[in-house]
Amino acid sequence: MSEGILTVKNGTFGYENKIVLSKVNFSVTKGTLVGLVGPNGIGKSTLLETLRGLLPLMAGEITLEGENIAKLSEKAFAKKAAYLRQHNQLPFAYTVKEVVAAGRYPYLDWWQQKDKNGDELVNECMDCLQVRKLQNRPVNQLSGGQRQRVLLAKVLAQQTAILFLDEPTADLDFVFTEELFRFAQLLSQAGKTVIMAVHELNLAYKYCSEILLLEQGGLLATGQPEKVMTEENLSASYGVPVSVQSNIVTGGIDVSAPGQISEEIQKELLLKICK
Repeated sequence: MSEGILTVKNGTFGYENKIVLSKVNFSVTKGTLVGLVGPNGIGKSTLLETLRGLLPLMAGEITLEGENIAKLSEKAFAKKAAYLRQHNQLPFAYTVKEVVAAGRYPYLDWWQQKDKNGDELVNECMDCLQVRKLQNRPVNQLSGGQRQRVLLAKVLAQQTAILFLDEPTADLDFVFTEELFRFAQLLSQAGKTVIMAVHELNLAYKYCSEILLLEQGGLLATGQPEKVMTEENLSASYGVPVSVQSNIVTGGIDVSAPGQISEEIQKELLLKICK
């Protein structure tokens, strides 16, 4: 990837003095949909939280739109980058519209309840994610998929150049999962930059313009999906032999891997357990 809107130079990422990823180098150009790929526990969330400034960078440098993120105030950062957490707790009975409107907080002075023209934008964001009909419903009474739509509308209302989405398809059915990938692709085509951690390798291959593939301790490969998501690379990342087959029907790939325990041993154990 060439120099772009977001650049990481020799980055070391971690938390509580534990190094998770080191010697990480990549650059993301504007209007790119980037899939952050790798097995559970590899460091995807740690990377995203550090890129957003929620965790300190342990070494190296991150620049966003040419500015070192370490020098950005929280409000200035929030005008540049929006972040959707992997697990969002919404314990209070805020309405859908109140939650989406909260995305406008970087643009408010301390005495303001809402910004000028913000209400129209909030409505447009709710329309875009198909949740306006739910605007007066408490979010803690919605399904997981509905809540995720609301939270996506909230980060969209923040009007940032870049969006970090940490496994945004969690709790979604397969229909809206693919719809979300299409939505992220449309966002990038409209000029937004989107980096999202995903597990759906077939959809990442189909919709993402770039892939960041992590391995234990660092970044294994970056680039276009067809160049990064090879059997060799995925096998190295996930630590098991991975088979990759093109799917001419879906335009994606079919990925499969052997179980972590042999089928014969599992059958023997299950016969004992289930007798």
